[in-house]
Amino acid sequence: MEAPGVLLVMGVSGSGKSTVGALLASKLGWKFYDADDYHSEENRIKMAKGVPLSDQVTSATGVQYCCKTPPHPLA
Repeated sequence: MEAPGVLLVMGVSGSGKSTVGALLASKLGWKFYDADDYHSEENRIKMAKGVPLSDQVTSATGVQYCCKTPPHPLA
């Protein structure tokens, strides 16, 4: 069986996705990309306070509204 090229960690807010993703990437020697890093500073502050983002912000059609240029090149 061939090893995956990408691993996606999904879950509800506050479930530890960032922690688990960073640990997995470290153990596997992979790069880690946290989706939270793609949000504006305003939205990151809201998320840190536990304030839910609106559907407009989180939907595929709202991506341009809420997100900035990716902090890392996607490969």
